[in-house]
Amino acid sequence: MGAICVLPHQGAELHFALTACGSSYTASSINTLKSAVLFTPDGDVLKFHVFTDRRETFEKWREQLPARYRHRIRLYFYHISEEAKSLTFIKEKETRSLPCTTQRLFYTEGLQHLDHVVHVDTDMIFLHDIKTLHDKGFAEMNNSHVTTMSQCGPRDRQNTWYNKDVYTRMPFYPPVGLQAGIMWMNLTRMRRIGFQQLWRESYEKYNAELYLYDQDILNALFATKPELVKMLTTCDWHYWYAYCQSEVYCTPREVYVLHGVADSFHKARCYPFNTVWGVFEKFSLGQDIRSHLLDPLLKALGNQTQESQNQFCGKCINTPTEALVGGLRTLT
Repeated sequence: MGAICVLPHQGAELHFALTACGSSYTASSINTLKSAVLFTPDGDVLKFHVFTDRRETFEKWREQLPARYRHRIRLYFYHISEEAKSLTFIKEKETRSLPCTTQRLFYTEGLQHLDHVVHVDTDMIFLHDIKTLHDKGFAEMNNSHVTTMSQCGPRDRQNTWYNKDVYTRMPFYPPVGLQAGIMWMNLTRMRRIGFQQLWRESYEKYNAELYLYDQDILNALFATKPELVKMLTTCDWHYWYAYCQSEVYCTPREVYVLHGVADSFHKARCYPFNTVWGVFEKFSLGQDIRSHLLDPLLKALGNQTQESQNQFCGKCINTPTEALVGGLRTLT
């Protein structure tokens, strides 16, 4: 395999990966896959590499898809690696989901046959053409980059995640850290630089400081080797709740993916994130998009009170919802 990712053209094969352990993470992943399939262009094939202990659930979901959508996605299944299961953390909290949380660190080994892949977390909703999203991160890389990631929140906020007291000794990628929810990964280049050895050095050195596990490991690694990563500084390609609390990011934009960080898809106060998630959860591929997705979304948004809107996202409430409405209208 070549070291440079060849971007696909017509009839593209789009390689994505996610990890899902347990029933709740699997159910969340189905919603993510649903939105991904919906926004996959006709003629392209979405190849999802799934590391899971719930293979049957994913297979059943795909088998029930109408042929038009079933042909857009292929699922490839993998066991959670023994190496991921063996990692231990001093600040370990979620032992049940932890092996899945760290599995992405082993993609270079578990996906030996792939040159590149886009990792996504299980709590994401795609809002626009997924091929454009796929191509964006790889196109941003220069010859030294092994991955593209987004910044961990707005730069205009003083109290960003990695400026908290919990991170007093561990370095992070400047100026606000990296968010690992979506990663464009050139696996060939990662293997070439010895990615496994590099992240293990950060893991061993900063284990006592690791609070977000693999994301913290990646930040510590790329803080010392910044030439290996391309950081996206706009929210268009990875939108989460911190952005709607910052007026700098309030301008209308074509947001491509909505990320339910910190359970924001499931908290009533997290408008508009819980609204978008709830509408997608009730929608089934094959139903009429306008009457079963777009109209219910507009109705749900219209039912929100001014108080409920302002308590979470303030003046930026419309940025992600307008992006989704615009994306859905291209499909109807």
